Amino acid sequence: MRLVRNFDVVAAIVLLSSAAPVLAQAEGGLVEQAAAAREAGDFSEAVTLLEQARQASPDDPEILRLLGTSYAFDKRFDRALPVLERAHSLAPENADISAALARAYLWSGRLKQGRGVARGMQDADPLNSEAANILRQIDEARTARRGKSGVHLNQTVADVSLSYGHKTWWETAAGVYVAVDSRSTVSAEVQRSDRSFATDFTMSSRIDHRFSPDVSAYLAVTATADADFKEEWSIRAGTQLAISPAVSFVLDGRHAHYAAVDSQSLGTGVRVRKGPVAATVKMTNLWNSDGFYANGWSLRLDATLPGEALLYAGAATYPDTEAGVTRRVRAVFAGGTVPLDDRLRLRAGAEYERRTATYTRKGVTIGLDWRF
Repeated sequence: MRLVRNFDVVAAIVLLSSAAPVLAQAEGGLVEQAAAAREAGDFSEAVTLLEQARQASPDDPEILRLLGTSYAFDKRFDRALPVLERAHSLAPENADISAALARAYLWSGRLKQGRGVARGMQDADPLNSEAANILRQIDEARTARRGKSGVHLNQTVADVSLSYGHKTWWETAAGVYVAVDSRSTVSAEVQRSDRSFATDFTMSSRIDHRFSPDVSAYLAVTATADADFKEEWSIRAGTQLAISPAVSFVLDGRHAHYAAVDSQSLGTGVRVRKGPVAATVKMTNLWNSDGFYANGWSLRLDATLPGEALLYAGAATYPDTEAGVTRRVRAVFAGGTVPLDDRLRLRAGAEYERRTATYTRKGVTIGLDWRF
């Protein structure tokens, strides 16, 4: 029996030792094929091949580095970062792995973590040019991000013509917006709307996220305590999809709850850009819970001038619900933004709107935007 057992052990050792070169050869072939796919720009194929190689050698730092960078090149940072973090934990002294992890952090907008890894590379080798280059790019990204955070204050005054005379309405808004990372911005605003018969305070928050250079979206919620004419609450969402460098598809929707009725709207449109000028045409559809339906359209032109000044103008006719009552609104508007210095911008706008069988409104808005 002992001889049989010894024979089994020896046979197993022989089989494993003979299989090892075969496995290594297969693994090397997968890595070579993945390298060719990466060279051709087919990062999805490279990921598929390297995932197979990882199954054979789950703790090989070099395979993990190649896999993590392939995920990063494919902009799949949720997959790239855990893989590269694992590679870094297995080989913390490997400069190539550290550089790959730092760049993945940078590309995904996690600048603080990227700086930490790059600083570690620099501490280990003060002459490491790769670390210096990554740190420079992180500083540039931080500078660019500052312009995406700030506070704003707007004041609107409007002359309103009603059936029983003229009134002056005021709207004051203050808000803050913060760049969470290179792809996401969150904002919040408080607005006070003063009319001759009531005052409403509205609070809103919004998140904007860019999923890729071609796809972005937003989600916003609004609430009004003891609403008199504003909605009690609403939720809005929208997306923009680039069909080509010059053309984008626009989609947005809104659900609003009033004391007496619920209102839903859906807007679809196209934005066309040529040089510094963009034109957006949108169709709007609105439904109320009482069975009412109407549609409308809007046209807006935006232009970027030298010195970062912006101009806009447009016209629209659309159904709108206010105080639970839906009327058709016809409007024209124009305005712009002028930078006063690197951080402070002045905004101004004017609009004229006529709400069927309700009122005519002429308004002017002045605002300041300070970026940090």
